[in-house]
Formats: sequence, C-alpha cells, structure tokens
Amino acid sequence: MNIYWVDSLDHGEDWFVAANSMHEAMKFFALDMGYDLVGDEIKATEVCAVPGNVSIPETQFLDEDQISACGGELLRYDDKDLLEVVDQSVLDQLGVETRMVRFDNKVFIEGNVARAALQTLKSEILP
Repeated sequence: MNIYWVDSLDHGEDWFVAANSMHEAMKFFALDMGYDLVGDEIKATEVCAVPGNVSIPETQFLDEDQISACGGELLRYDDKDLLEVVDQSVLDQLGVETRMVRFDNKVFIEGNVARAALQTLKSEILP
C-alpha cells in the first residue's frame, strides 16, 4: 500500500489517499468526491510507501494521525486571504481549514473549496 497525493483541476478537494496503485487512488478520489476522472483532470503522485508498522487495510483518505504515523508533518496555514473576503465564523460553519503537510522536503497544501471559489472570483474580477 502506498500514499498518493491526489488532486483535480479545481483543487477543491486535494488530499492524500492510501491505495495499492496510482489508478486505484485516482478512481477512489473521483468516485468519493464526485469528480469525473478525465474531465476534471484527476492526477496522483506517489508520496511514499505505507510503513510496515502502520495498518491501513483498504483504499481510503488519510486522517491526520495516519499521516503522522507515515512520516508526514502537519503544518499551520494562514487563511488570511480568505478572511479578507469572509468572516471566520463563516469558515467555521463551512468547516473550512487549509492544512499543509510536509513529507521529507515536499509540502502539500490541502484542497479547499472556499479557496478554489476565491481564486475563481479573483480571476473573473481581475483581467
């Protein structure tokens, strides 16, 4: 079993999936998140093998404990750009929090629907 970073064209739900293959990780992500595998440009990158002392019996999204057990380091991310547009209470109601994780020397930023919407708004407003 390996850990894959799976992302989509809109970067609204990017996150880690444990799976036996890259294709299995992408298919799981697309089905669970409601994406079209081809149309939404689902991609996966192998991050590392699941260590022998960590039990992940089936294809799944990883939680923070599993990420830490597999060698990932959770980092704080400042959502100040979102807070310029919406109040913290709105983000709290949406359950929006951007997480970052470092595996070795590579940092991954969690997909965030509110952030994806903000980027879309910025691109429509700013030519």
